[in-house]
Amino acid sequence: MPLTKVRQEIDKLDRELLNLLKKRSKLVERVGLIKKKHKLPIFNKFREIEIDKKLDKFAKKHGLRKTFLQKIWKTMIDEAKVIEKKVKK
Repeated sequence: MPLTKVRQEIDKLDRELLNLLKKRSKLVERVGLIKKKHKLPIFNKFREIEIDKKLDKFAKKHGLRKTFLQKIWKTMIDEAKVIEKKVKK
């Protein structure tokens, strides 16, 4: 497969990832509203531990570096906290 074709496939996946991130952000807003309604804290240590365990299993099963996945999820969790803080105001 030529390089340009492979890059087109990567670009297609990137667009899909961006759309998924947009959908995820909308769900995070809903989580923030629920937490606001029930006076729940934004930070949930147990949820983050649960996610870390899932990342570890996924990384091992699919031959990915756990640190790579952790960096991505840390960024997403940090952004989720920002979104939830905005919603809770």
